[in-house]
Amino acid sequence: MPKPLVDFGDLPRQARSQFVAALDRGLKKGTVNVRDNPTFIRILKTAVQTCGLDQNGLAELFETSHTSISRWINGKTLPHPQYREPIVKKLRDMVDSMSHGDLR
Repeated sequence: MPKPLVDFGDLPRQARSQFVAALDRGLKKGTVNVRDNPTFIRILKTAVQTCGLDQNGLAELFETSHTSISRWINGKTLPHPQYREPIVKKLRDMVDSMSHGDLR
């Protein structure tokens, strides 16, 4: 069986669901601005740390290098602001699918 792009391990589904719900609320209310550097970094860090996302899997998903993902998370370099919303939406959809067991 091929290894999944993202490994959530044994993390509770509740943590993943809470991440998705908080992101949805923030995007809907306009309180989450993904063009803002600290906000974008915080979303990535939360996805990696809280939801257990694998940086190599993210690199494959976003068709970039592991080094680029690491730099994004550490705030050393970031994707252009116009690409951040599609990245966050794809990340959100992936976490949501994983929390419902669709990709496992």
